[in-house]
Amino acid sequence: MKLNRIFNNYYIIVFFVIGCAKKSVNTNELHGSYKSKQFSNVELAYRQFIERKTIVIGNHLNLFSDSTFKFESCGNFKSGNYEIKNDSLILYIYSNIKKSDSNTYAFEIPYDTMKYVIKNEETLIREWNISSGRLKGYKQLDYLIKTNTKQY
Repeated sequence: MKLNRIFNNYYIIVFFVIGCAKKSVNTNELHGSYKSKQFSNVELAYRQFIERKTIVIGNHLNLFSDSTFKFESCGNFKSGNYEIKNDSLILYIYSNIKKSDSNTYAFEIPYDTMKYVIKNEETLIREWNISSGRLKGYKQLDYLIKTNTKQY
């Protein structure tokens, strides 16, 4: 009887460890094109007034199989290399060109990095604090979803 109880506890521990283990992200499954998620008005209101988060819209990210990327927002065009560490996608920005009002590229901004949390192979999330202006104390949320699975 005592031996049976030990084996039962052993199986519970094994299943617990397997269940809690993080699934590793397959780099090949991340390649492709991502864009900002379209939130409903209810979701936007909830995020802004309850969670105190503002939503980024209009971002596009392309991840290529050679570990390079291209990222475009309403104000910048960025490119460089990326790396996957645990559950994070880290973009190493080597070219960051700011767009002018006339939609032509005006000047380059120094190198930087951006870090996204990999929710799954279809969703990337980035959050950061707003440190100045009327939204100081809010978080900015960039929620990207995969739009095509074509291998780049």
